[in-house]
Amino acid sequence: MHLVTAPRPGTGKSYLADIASMIATGDRCAVKAASPNAEETEKRLVGAALSGRPIIALDNCRDVLQGDFLCQVTERPLLELRALGKSDQHRIPNTFSFFANGNKIAVADDMVRRTIRCAMDANRENPEVRKFKSDPLTMIRANRGKYVAACLTIARAYIAAKRPSPLPPLPSFEGWSAIARDPLVWLGCPDPVATMETLRNEDPRGADRHALFDAWKLAIGVGRDRAVLTAEIVDTFAARDTDLRDALLAVAPQRLGEGKIDPKALGKWLSSQEKNIAASCKLMVDRTNKARPKWYLDLVS
Repeated sequence: MHLVTAPRPGTGKSYLADIASMIATGDRCAVKAASPNAEETEKRLVGAALSGRPIIALDNCRDVLQGDFLCQVTERPLLELRALGKSDQHRIPNTFSFFANGNKIAVADDMVRRTIRCAMDANRENPEVRKFKSDPLTMIRANRGKYVAACLTIARAYIAAKRPSPLPPLPSFEGWSAIARDPLVWLGCPDPVATMETLRNEDPRGADRHALFDAWKLAIGVGRDRAVLTAEIVDTFAARDTDLRDALLAVAPQRLGEGKIDPKALGKWLSSQEKNIAASCKLMVDRTNKARPKWYLDLVS
């Protein structure tokens, strides 16, 4: 996913997608709105994929981009889709370029490794009032072939030079790495994959995991001999350690009852994080008693 972020509206996020789309297709970028409801966003993305257009774009996204289908439509080579309200399945090849933009948004979990980011900052309180001397869209529309040829020339020059200094391919995106990323880095441009590290550092789900593991180390300790039941984490350790309690509330708050930890939600979260690593620790579980699993952290180098 090609993500474009900015601190303020009017910076040019959608316009950047329009420029890419104008070169690729000869038209502006058609967009979809992201819904606060992940299921609704999935329905919109399915409709966009079934339409067959080469570009899928989510415009003015808010909060956090995540979800199983978002991962699939960004990466998987084949998609099995069902149109809304119908039972027939459509198996289609994934030939889409995927764009998303928003103000101060983040990506989480599995989307981090599927996303590269362009961060724009006009350094203005009202960026929409800026004046420009040229109009890129008009320039492309007037002589689109020139820009298409320039894009193809970059890739062809790299191939003609026998692909010097190839980078380690990005898993699941090997074709893109070889024909788009490698030529640009060869020409002296920054590696777009390097932006993933920033996304990883800003991943709110990753931050929650790191905070909890960090507080766990201090409040409960590490090692199999410090294994504890979910109820013990809530009732014993969180009751006397503020940092651990705050970290648990971030991942498993009760829907009713402000400031309370939901043991059932915590159990589900722990199960989803088994063998995950954060704060130099891996979350492990002792299932000797299958009905009462015990959780503990192991140090990793």
